[in-house]
Amino acid sequence: MRKFTVTAILFLVAMQAFAQGAKSPQQLVEAYKSALLAKDLQAYMSLVSLSKEQDRSAIEWQFRERANAIITSAKILPFSAYEAQYKQAVSQGAKPTIDPKGWLLVEFAPNKLPGGVVSTYKDVLIFGLRNGRYYFGS
Repeated sequence: MRKFTVTAILFLVAMQAFAQGAKSPQQLVEAYKSALLAKDLQAYMSLVSLSKEQDRSAIEWQFRERANAIITSAKILPFSAYEAQYKQAVSQGAKPTIDPKGWLLVEFAPNKLPGGVVSTYKDVLIFGLRNGRYYFGS
């Protein structure tokens, strides 16, 4: 019985790992928007392929900051739109864990801060393939 339980647990863990990422860029965008709307950090992190574990805290912080904002637009851009910046980051030691395919440009509604200051946010997230599924890179 113990052997069966261990096998069942390993199977569930493997299935959870397979369920991460997305089947298409459009599905990745929808999963991102859903995670933000639900303020579900775990769901968002299942869409991210970390280059290094040290990136985790910054990515989680950014998600928490954006989880209180309203998305006004989310557009998929071709990889060529920011290819030069990507190549520069790689030349400076960034270790990609995805095969880059494009960028997600997300714009958020303006936010009024104390003192009447209005802040606006725009994020550009790289996405690509890893093991046949789409993920955001870090």
